Amino acid sequence: TIANASRTHIEGSCAESGTVEVFADPGFQGAHYLGSVACDAVSAWQLDAAVPAGESVTATLTRDDGRTSPFSTPVRP
Repeated sequence: TIANASRTHIEGSCAESGTVEVFADPGFQGAHYLGSVACDAVSAWQLDAAVPAGESVTATLTRDDGRTSPFSTPVRP
């Protein structure tokens, strides 16, 4: 889940441990890869990345067992 997003910083939380991959897009999920960060079910995750003007951010979670979630709800910075 993405909790907050600005043009330079994105943060959220995970229900399970894994790797969060963050993307920006003008309307199509996953158009621009912004980066990844490890997360667990206890701590919030944070990523510093430049979000292009006019684009929303989405994220996926690849769990430790290899399963990848669908894209999160888009958040506009």
